[in-house]
Amino acid sequence: MLELLDVCVHYGTTEAVKSVDLTVDGTETVALLGPNGAGKSSLLRAISQVIPYTGTVLFDGADLRRRTAFDVARMGLIHVPEGRRIFPTLTVHENLLSGLTAARSRRGKKSVDAVYDLFPNLALMRSRQGYALSGGEQQMVAIGRALVGAPRMLLLDEPSLGLAPIIVETVFNALRDLKGQIPILLVEQNTSLALTECDRAYLLVTGEIKSNATSAEFADRGSLLASFLGRESHLSSSAGSNEHAMTSQMNDTTSGSPKELGTSREMGPTGYCVVESIERRAN
Repeated sequence: MLELLDVCVHYGTTEAVKSVDLTVDGTETVALLGPNGAGKSSLLRAISQVIPYTGTVLFDGADLRRRTAFDVARMGLIHVPEGRRIFPTLTVHENLLSGLTAARSRRGKKSVDAVYDLFPNLALMRSRQGYALSGGEQQMVAIGRALVGAPRMLLLDEPSLGLAPIIVETVFNALRDLKGQIPILLVEQNTSLALTECDRAYLLVTGEIKSNATSAEFADRGSLLASFLGRESHLSSSAGSNEHAMTSQMNDTTSGSPKELGTSREMGPTGYCVVESIERRAN
């Protein structure tokens, strides 16, 4: 379903992602593991055509090179970015409805009511504005919004980051319901959880794929995996620092006022900057 060939991402003269080859087949769930600054978020943004890259990205056999992020989302490749990027001044219900912009006439989309069944807490706050939600509630909205968009594949970036354990369990229960239905590429800081939920995994370190194996094989190589993931201060090279510096505004995961949440360009539910249309209307 997804194939990457020799994909590279540069920030100025710094190479954040280096000649990555990666595949996600059928309906498998694949984890992308690595220390902070390894280039994981940059790779997802390249796949969804949000940032420039070199190399080839194929989705269901189609080369995405000349596609916009908007086109990719409407093809069903749905990106749930780190930081959730929900619309702060829209209600929970309105945020969920915005996912329909990517669904077109595709079958398989969940109704908003189905999302409320999946995340019952959201039904109780359907009229609450995005800025008033906790981080966990925002994550539920972001995933629910993606499901309303009838995804043919999901790109999930750090869905458990900063969440309480009980909320993490709620989020991953929802993802388990999707397993075997659509392919998922998951970036996840909780290595143990990722290997439990995924079929295969790639280990990305300083922009390079260091290992590719089944989750069971990675579990058997626990000491090797720990040696890579446990030395973040040494492994986060200038590429990682550059990636963080250039994207930190996009990755703010804290709650705040509508003004604070609206200062950065918000990634929409389908991987493109739909906030532009709202900004134009406001102006």
